[in-house]
Parts: sequence; structure tokens; C-alpha cells
Amino acid sequence: MCGLTGFISRPPIHAPRLEAITATMTATLAHRGPDMAGTWCDPVEGIGLGHRRLSILDLSEEGRQPMISRSGRYALVYNGEIYNFAEIRDRLGTAGHPVEARGDTAVLLAAIDAWGIERTLPRLSGMFALALWDNRDRMLFLARDPAGKKPLYYGLSGGSLLFASELKAICAFPAFERRIDRGALTAFFRDGYIAAPLTIWEGISKLAPGSLVTIDASGPVLSLSSPQTFWSWSDMAHERSQRPFVGSDEEAVDELERTLRQAVRDRMVADVPVGAFLSGGVDSSVIAALMQQESSQPIHTFTIGFQEADFDESGEARLVAEQIGARHCDLLLSPAAARDGIGGLAQVYDEPFADMSAIPMIHLAKLARSDVAVCLSGDGGDELFGGYARYAMTESLAKRLDGIPRWLRASVGKGARAIPPRWWDALVRQVPHSPLPLLRGSVSGDRVHKLAGLLDAADTASLYRQLTRVCAHPEALVHDGVEPSTAPSPAALSTDLQHMMLRDSLSYLPDDILVKVDRATMSVGLEARAPLLDRRVIEFAWSLPPTMLKRDGLGKWPLRRLCKRLLPERHENRPKRGFSVPMAEWLRGPLRAWGQDLLSSSALVSSGVLRTEPVTKMWEEHLSGERQWSAQLWTVFMACAWADEWLPVPAPRESAWAVGTAA
Repeated sequence: MCGLTGFISRPPIHAPRLEAITATMTATLAHRGPDMAGTWCDPVEGIGLGHRRLSILDLSEEGRQPMISRSGRYALVYNGEIYNFAEIRDRLGTAGHPVEARGDTAVLLAAIDAWGIERTLPRLSGMFALALWDNRDRMLFLARDPAGKKPLYYGLSGGSLLFASELKAICAFPAFERRIDRGALTAFFRDGYIAAPLTIWEGISKLAPGSLVTIDASGPVLSLSSPQTFWSWSDMAHERSQRPFVGSDEEAVDELERTLRQAVRDRMVADVPVGAFLSGGVDSSVIAALMQQESSQPIHTFTIGFQEADFDESGEARLVAEQIGARHCDLLLSPAAARDGIGGLAQVYDEPFADMSAIPMIHLAKLARSDVAVCLSGDGGDELFGGYARYAMTESLAKRLDGIPRWLRASVGKGARAIPPRWWDALVRQVPHSPLPLLRGSVSGDRVHKLAGLLDAADTASLYRQLTRVCAHPEALVHDGVEPSTAPSPAALSTDLQHMMLRDSLSYLPDDILVKVDRATMSVGLEARAPLLDRRVIEFAWSLPPTMLKRDGLGKWPLRRLCKRLLPERHENRPKRGFSVPMAEWLRGPLRAWGQDLLSSSALVSSGVLRTEPVTKMWEEHLSGERQWSAQLWTVFMACAWADEWLPVPAPRESAWAVGTAA
């Protein structure tokens, strides 16, 4: 994997400074590509391209970037892997455009030289972000893969166009002004991540998956096109769901195995050691089992475990590894070791990011990098095959609410929220076995309050949006904050389950899950590949009727059935623990002083961006045990930690904070 960056300056910068700025921006991405660095500049056009390389295929100097096309027309910087590059190379040869180089970058550039970028992008199978300079037409093209595996940021600053794999490279541009986008920050408090096209910085955007943007540099002022979609997940889902798979259940599992096996085989091609992340869950177990069947040697598998039994899946992963004959390595992560990594999160995730599983993910990436340079993961299974428990929860609640007048539901919800959470806690302790399915399991007064707040939802889509919010009123946390309408509007689909799956595929998957994995793995120079996000697998999954995804109250039936076929001794329906940490307890215990100090001194407070009153109330209620605000507080802490790392140092002023006296 790699990192790319660059800019087009207006007016053009003279050669020595142009080259120095390009090199400085490129150096910020050294972690993404520790093996090689390269820059290319054209002072006449004011353009600089930078690249850091992690060598996976074609370890020779022939793979060096930036790369110039044989015609001399194009200059390319590219981050990713094109898995069907051999097929494209053969097609180019048949069409009279022979390519002798063995790396995917050279093949990609030859394809663009022969067919143009617009005709090449739809033919690619892989993960990628790229910047392509057309010297003839004086145009810059930026593109990103359909699933959004590889990141790409871009925007104008003072008339210059900046782009990079990570925001830290854009921040290294001397004239870039770091101004917080308060709408994006409000969206972060709502979701726990910032969804495309927003970023934390005003004027900078995330390029959406499957999109191409064109920058016309032929005049004195740069002109940006609106992003054009070359592959739409929403359109694909609508089309595939209209032409559903018509075979039997076992034929569907056969087709899934055939398609997924090819995707795994493609992602095992590398000139460096390849391993797999293995949690013991269905998705990663299927990937690891298929990998081992495709390998003549024991594969390497890696797991992070926890001392807290409720969060530990290492035992299940070890059993799967033994069953398939893998060479397994696991690490039992102590609470102290996990907490020690929190301080570095703001540097790795260079905009606010609050997925708590980023903590173990970084440790897992470090563990794997000690043995391999590439790891396959099971990301995408829940979104493609309806696996999240919240899907079933939403459907169940919607069914129970159907037919009850909305005014009555709203009144009941208001009454339930009028009872303090601690009273609900006491009531639940008296009735430990609730007759209501939605209140079984980990029941608390806070959960009752959250469910009560859902009763006023107009429809299932609205219900799901409210259920997945981290903070119910994020605008209350930001001075001048306005909640943006960034959520995508999925195409009309036949079932609520499909609507929820598509919504997550368009936002939660690329902007949370894949960001988490990309930054964690790239921070240690490790490439992560996700076979379930192969376009063929995606399209097949969306052809399956919803009735085939869910059996016996559980989603992901085709994957579960395939897992049972590959691993007959594995318990098919074991509970999913998730990849998280006991944050609620940590914030009241070992992280309490850290959180207190952060809130008292953060640049986000001193700059007047964060409102202190509602956060003070949440913090004191959480510390006292009156309420459970760990998820909401974690977003605040991650925003404060990010601000202290990346905001310009503000002028000293008296702190506006007074918090944390609760016992």
C-alpha cells in the first residue's frame, strides 16, 4: 500500500520551493510507504506530485512512483492494488498495446494511456485512490475505488488545489488555513465519524467511493468539476435486487463460495508474506479457511484478546486456527496496554474519530506487521449480508409500533423519559427477566431512555437513523453548530432490511469501518485487503433475496452456512461479542484523570468551539453513575484530543471549564 499527495499552485511556485513543499507533504505519509519515496514537479504548471511506497508487487525500481506513461502524456501517483491487472495487461496486448512491466501500476497507467481514464476506471477490480496529471490537456483527475477502501481528500486553499491520502499531508502545505468546519464537527458528535463529502477542515472534501473529480488547470484560475460517479453502490443495489438470484439455498452458498474463493485467491497474490486477521467470528473465519485451502503452507493468523472475558474472542479464534492448520499468533491486551495507546489516536486518525475499536485495531496491526506485510480481513460481511444486531432490533421495534398512533407513541416515550434512569435501573433489578425482547440482555435505564426516544419515529428509516446516533442533539455541543444533512439517500428498495444495509454501505462502512482499518494498518506499514468487498461478491450479495439472508432470527445465513461447510466443528451461531473495549468503566476509573485534564485544557474549549455546559453535565452524571454517557463522552474526548494535536495554538485565555467534582 502507499500514500499519495500533491498540489497545483496558483500562481505557480518557482522550482526550488515547489520541490521542497512537495517533499515536505510527502514526508508526512512515510508510515504509509516506508520502502520508497518519490516526487515529480512541473514548475511551469505549478504542479507537484508526491508518493510513498509500500512494496507489495514488483519490488524492483520499476514500480517507483510518480510514474510517467510511455507516451509522456500522463503522470500518476496511485495508492492500492488492482487485482485484475494481469487480465487488463492481456487485453491491452491483444489490442496492440503491449505492456512488459509486471506491476499493477504500470498496467494501470498503460490502460489509461490506451483507453483514457473514464473508460479505464469501470474495468478495474481492486482498491485504489489515484491522482493523474494530463500534461496535454492540463487536467488533473482524482478517483477512488467503488467500496471506498482507499482514502482521498482534496480541496482549494487560497486558489491552490491540494490533495492527499491523509489530511496531515494537506496540513503540511504552508498556505493551508486550518479552520474547523462546525457542521462537520456537529456531524461527528452525531455519528462518531465524519461522513463524505465533509471533513473537519473548511474547504476540504472527502472524495466519495466510486467517484472521479476533474480539475481544469488550463487557465489562471483552477476549475473543479462536481464528482462524477463511475460505479454507484445505490444503483447497483437497486438493479441487483430487481433481478434476484433464483437458485436453491445450497446453490446460493455454492455461488458465494466460488465468488469469494476467487476474491481471496486474487488478494493472496503478493511478493511479500500474507496473513489474515482472525477474530473467530463468521466473516474472518470464512476468509481464513479459504486462504488456507488456497495455500500450500500454513497461513499466518492474528488475534487480539482482552483480559475482560465479556470482550475476549481469542479463544474462539485459536480454535478456528487449529482447525484449519494456521500458524496462529495472539496477544492478550491488558487494560493498561490498551489505554497507553489512546494518546496516539489523534495522530493516526487526523480528524476526529470515535470508534473505540480503533484501540485494539492498532495493536492488532502492530502484531501482524511483525510477521507479514499484507493481511486479509472479514470487513463488509455485516453490511452485505444483514448481520448487524441493530437491523433485527429496528425491524422488531418497527413491527411492534406499527398501527399505534404516533401521538400515543410520543406520549408513552415522553412518560418513560420522565422517569430517571436510576429508577429504571432499580425497577429492572426487581424484574430481571423482561417479557419485552428489546429489553432483554444488558438492560439499563439509559437504554430504556434511548428506546423511548425512538417511539416518535415517523417510519423505519427514521427509526434506524435515530437508533444509530451517538448523540441525540449534537448541535447543542458546538457553538454555532448546525447539524448537516450528510446522510446519503438510498434508492427505494423493497424491504427495510435492504434499506438499512444500503445506508450503512454508503456511509458507516467507508467512513468508519474502512477508515479505522486503513489508518491503523497504514500507521505501521501494513496492507489490509478485504475479499468480501470484491465487486463481484458485493453484486452477488445484493442479488440474494432478503429471505435468504436471515434464518432463525440471525442474519448472514449464506455466510454462516458456508462457514459450517468449511469449518464443521465451529459453533455456527455463537454470540458475537464485537471488537471493543470496556470504556464506561475506564472513564470512571483509570481514564478519569486523563479525561478531566483534557476537558480542562483542550484547544477545542479555549478556541470557543465546544460548549461546556452540556458536556459538564454528562461528565458529572457519568462519574456519579447516575447516567451512562461513555459513547457520547468518548466523542468529546476524541474531538478534544484531535484539536490539541492539529489546531493552531490559540492565544492564552482563562479556561471556561469547571467540571468533575462528582464522586
